[in-house]
Amino acid sequence: MRYIYRCRLHQQAAFVLQEKRGNRGVEMSGQRIKKIDTSEKDFDVYTQVKDAVCMIDIEKNELIYMNEEAKNISRKFLAEGNYVGKKCYEVLHGQKVVCSFCQNKLLSQEGFLLEEVYQPFLKRYLQLKSILVCTNNKKVRFQVLSVINSETIKLEEKRIYEKLEEMRRTDMLTGVFNRSYYEEVAESIANDLPETLGVTVININEMKRINDQYGSVFGDAILKEVGKSLLEVFEGHCFRIDGDEFVVLSINQTKAEFEQALKTFKEKIKVIKNVSTAVGSSWKNTGLDMQKQFVTANKK
Repeated sequence: MRYIYRCRLHQQAAFVLQEKRGNRGVEMSGQRIKKIDTSEKDFDVYTQVKDAVCMIDIEKNELIYMNEEAKNISRKFLAEGNYVGKKCYEVLHGQKVVCSFCQNKLLSQEGFLLEEVYQPFLKRYLQLKSILVCTNNKKVRFQVLSVINSETIKLEEKRIYEKLEEMRRTDMLTGVFNRSYYEEVAESIANDLPETLGVTVININEMKRINDQYGSVFGDAILKEVGKSLLEVFEGHCFRIDGDEFVVLSINQTKAEFEQALKTFKEKIKVIKNVSTAVGSSWKNTGLDMQKQFVTANKK
């Protein structure tokens, strides 16, 4: 069975294993571990840690330490000391030759790594959290091992799907929804009319002149400010449907609630320097037609 390898580099050090650069120590699950010294014959200091941990000489791809939890996870019930000098890819991954994981150049660089490796013989993934430790002129990876079960994989897939879905619907510059999602919501409203519907259309005046005179970076900053104000004020769907045009759909709000939100937004937008906007609106509780209300609001 072909070995599968996946690697992800995380910039933030929010892992179980953290290097304390100030005192050159390592902390595991809140427990203090002294500086690694491979000259020690025993590693009693590590037996107090509940995590499955191992140490690998990355230049030779050889294990120099495994605690009992790591042996259990790898399903290799080795006698004390018998793991020393064994190839990591043999013990952890069931490989007979150097694997893609061991060839990863990131392993020899400082910093935290979160890696995932597949164990074909056990048909499962292992998650490895690790940090590079240079000691006795050796480059050693101190690793924390954990099994990724099916439930964890499902949760991760769900999180990734939700993130991708959010990105698909969002205007990346302003943070409001984009035109594509606006069209989806418009279709949904047409097929299932709410009790009340408010439509607000916001146009930024002279956006082309602003970009020409002050530059696109300045223009983008204005768009971001408008988007931020919309999200802070309206309890509804806020969209950027064109370069300088925004729409807010207020569903099932009372007229008083709708008008108050509109008033608050107009006051808020006044304080943004060098910005002039045209704001139109339409609210109805009978004869709802989103497209007609949009046209009405856009003319005001």
